[in-house]
Amino acid sequence: MLAFIALLLSINFVEAQNNCKVLVKELQGSYEGDCKKEKAEGTGTAKGIDKYSGEFKKGFPDGKGTYTFANGDIYIGSFVKGKFDGEGTLTYIDKNKKPKKGFWDKGEFVGKYKEPYKVYFRTSHVSGINASPNLNVQDKDVYISISSTNGNNPVSLSNGVVKSSLSEIIPVNGTFTRFVKFNETTKKTTYKIQQVAFPLRVRLRIGDQEVEIEFFEDCRWDCDISLNQ
Repeated sequence: MLAFIALLLSINFVEAQNNCKVLVKELQGSYEGDCKKEKAEGTGTAKGIDKYSGEFKKGFPDGKGTYTFANGDIYIGSFVKGKFDGEGTLTYIDKNKKPKKGFWDKGEFVGKYKEPYKVYFRTSHVSGINASPNLNVQDKDVYISISSTNGNNPVSLSNGVVKSSLSEIIPVNGTFTRFVKFNETTKKTTYKIQQVAFPLRVRLRIGDQEVEIEFFEDCRWDCDISLNQ
């Protein structure tokens, strides 16, 4: 009788596992683990084309876990709604490829730092700053583009003069050899900071306006600075 009850419970457990859905197509096949409302929830292992072991939420990998791709590549780290998100490491089966270790955002690799750059201050007529790291090129220079609705012409304001010309770069942390004018259009001038040792924290003087910014990631940077007239 006890053996029969144990068998019945085992059958019900297997049926419950089979009815527990995993909502990532590449992981659909078999699932063993915790379940809630017919979806993977808690800790479990899903196997399909790929394999995942770790935490689930509402049918998706969510939390800490290990994802193994069909080709042998392995990601170990954090997930949100089935995507790499947070801190983690992607190791390739191809040993010629360097592992990607650092922070991820919605499946995209951000870099070694959660916040790859930081603006410490900017003066009143600097209206916008946006910096983007590029990890996919060999070039590791920093490109600073300065734009103004007035172009390169100076404009007198009550609080000073705004001009989209970079007059000086003062290193606060890190080093570089020089900066040169790279390109110029009617409303934008781009400068290139060369041979950079990262992290690089610099104070940029643009006319009588200033920006202090630090670039943490060791890669090429494209930084856009906008000035008010």
